[in-house]
Amino acid sequence: MKVDFVAHSEKATVGHEGLPLIGEMAHISGLDEACLGITRKKQPQIADANILLSLCGLIAQGKTDFDHIRQFAGDSFFQAVLKINRTASAEILRQRFQEMSTHPDFEKKIQECAIKLGQKIGVNPEFATNGENRWIRLDVDITVFDNAETKKECTAYSYDQRYGFAPIFAHLGAGFIVGSQPRPGNAHSYTSGTKEFIAESIQNARRLMEDPVLLVADGAFDSQDLIRFLLDQQTDFIIKHSRRQESKADWLETAKQHGHVVRSTTDKTIYQGSVYKTIKGVGHPICMIFEVTEIHSTGSQPLLVAPPGSDHFRRVDESESR
Repeated sequence: MKVDFVAHSEKATVGHEGLPLIGEMAHISGLDEACLGITRKKQPQIADANILLSLCGLIAQGKTDFDHIRQFAGDSFFQAVLKINRTASAEILRQRFQEMSTHPDFEKKIQECAIKLGQKIGVNPEFATNGENRWIRLDVDITVFDNAETKKECTAYSYDQRYGFAPIFAHLGAGFIVGSQPRPGNAHSYTSGTKEFIAESIQNARRLMEDPVLLVADGAFDSQDLIRFLLDQQTDFIIKHSRRQESKADWLETAKQHGHVVRSTTDKTIYQGSVYKTIKGVGHPICMIFEVTEIHSTGSQPLLVAPPGSDHFRRVDESESR
């Protein structure tokens, strides 16, 4: 009987699938020009653009540590597809990127590269439609980066008790990011600077597409202040309602008065409908869409009512408020 063995090799096997496309997209975005004059190079043979292009190549392959660049030392294909003349060492890569990241215009330059890329290659986002009306869907939310057992600067426990960072992102329906902002783990979704971040993300979305923007966010962004701000920006929105201290019994009464039954069984009754809510500083009421489930029993245990399953704010014309 023949037995085959698999031997472990210390040499890393690295695939390059997709790297040519990443390199081409980086150059189309104008990344080379954006890097000019960012740092005082102690290694003039390694341009600042080489640093960012090398990082793009690493991140595109799921490699997030500076030390991962060691696998590509002397890799001619890696250098050729990214159009870099020399691969930096891990130490130079870390030092130069840290210096670049502290430049006051660095973040803005990188954001402009992303918008320029989208304008050149085109984006095809998901649209929200209602009859003949169409909106670009713009999702805004935080994403927790778990950095457990580390002592990195600005790490903290997030709302779900994970230790790390909680950056906020804004992306079009197809996933094209038009805004990002680093935040410590304990930062609330709607904290200082969020309105400015959302305004910039909306502006970036409008630079890429001509259709009106529909902002979609979860209950952490349920704020009358934000609603007033979005109305001032002439931006439509769907924000999940945060029930906070509202009574479940009151919601059931509201559902029975203003909703209609969409499903009824011996175990539960589901109501759907809408009501209008007054927002201070807004001249017309805002429509709130709700779904309330009244649970009669599960087995032999009687229950009162489940929390609303889908409560949203959306902007409406004054003609709809009649």
